[in-house]
Amino acid sequence: MELASNDIEEVVLIAPDGTAFDSQRVQTGVRTVRFQIIEFTPGRNTSSHYSPGTYEIVVVANDTEYRQELSLVPDLRLTDVRQYREGDSPADLARIIFKMENVGTGPTWIYDAVFQDSPNYTANGDLNVLPSIPYLQSPTTADELIIVENETQSYIDSAKPLAVPEAERDCEQQSQPFHMQIGVADGSVIETNLSRTCEGDRIPLPFVDRVVYSRTKIEWEQQEGDT
Repeated sequence: MELASNDIEEVVLIAPDGTAFDSQRVQTGVRTVRFQIIEFTPGRNTSSHYSPGTYEIVVVANDTEYRQELSLVPDLRLTDVRQYREGDSPADLARIIFKMENVGTGPTWIYDAVFQDSPNYTANGDLNVLPSIPYLQSPTTADELIIVENETQSYIDSAKPLAVPEAERDCEQQSQPFHMQIGVADGSVIETNLSRTCEGDRIPLPFVDRVVYSRTKIEWEQQEGDT
């Protein structure tokens, strides 16, 4: 936060439950104070996420307190879902790329995407219970995984749900539904119903009885859903 006076002695960030989240003594002349509300090192179970809600900033100057509310509530919206076609191998055509937008007032991160009833049964399952361990093909760094307010970011799943059994031909004739869940580090879950229609060339995947299609059309709908 940016301070408007040179007489500030201390700044305290109060959490929604009324406890002190953090406090900082301010040296004379300092005009900016920073609070770390997220600690995130992908792959290490030492990460922490603030509790979303309305915080309060308490500024102490000349033994007088000044208070101001601060909303820190991420609000992620799914804005696009499609087949990933920019990869280097045929297996990448089995992946889904999705885009999220944060229209809220606080940062968070995406850590997982799973499916139910997808064409590839090995992609089906439950969300990982550890938000500190991202299960995504891309991105992989904290700077890219964290999505701040008014930002959009694209994510590539690691599960390859669009790999079709070699003997299956139904997807060339009609759309088939399945379900997607996206895990957010603040504890919310974004859900959507998908349907896919196979088009283009059939491309066998090596060492498995699966094929991918050079073009898979995906339709999706956003649902309300959080935990």
